[in-house]
Amino acid sequence: MPLKWRTCQWREGIEGGLGSHAFCLVYQHKTGGFGDGQWVWAINGMPHNAKVPLLGFAETADEAQRSADEIFDMWLERSGLRIARTCLSGLTQLSDQLTDHASAS
Repeated sequence: MPLKWRTCQWREGIEGGLGSHAFCLVYQHKTGGFGDGQWVWAINGMPHNAKVPLLGFAETADEAQRSADEIFDMWLERSGLRIARTCLSGLTQLSDQLTDHASAS
């Protein structure tokens, strides 16, 4: 499931997340040196999984978003989690939450 993307409020770039929690930041590297001008995607706020990279580079913002979506899905799978559609306020408002595969069945 792709992350939901929005303009980042505290930094120039975009952030991807679920609900109010941002899991990923995509921004353009502009400090000079290696990677200057490339787009960076960085997964954060999640426990480290040694088999999933949490940082990468791309030529475009769209490419960086796609990479982050793929890595996030891979992280979910390897962590035994999935996105569950839940109804937090009665029957009217759906929200996305992380849940393990066993409790989601």
